[in-house]
Amino acid sequence: MAPLLSRSLILQLRPLTADDVRTVVQRAIDDPRGLAGGCP
Repeated sequence: MAPLLSRSLILQLRPLTADDVRTVVQRAIDDPRGLAGGCP
C-alpha cells in the first residue's frame, strides 16, 4: 500500500457553506473579468 500512496495525492473535500458560496459569487461580481472562464 505504501508505494501506491507515495504516488497519490489524497484530498479531503468538505461541502461549501453558504458563506463560501457568497464569497465566490461576490468576487465574481466585483471582478471585471467575472468568473474569467472558470465555469464550463
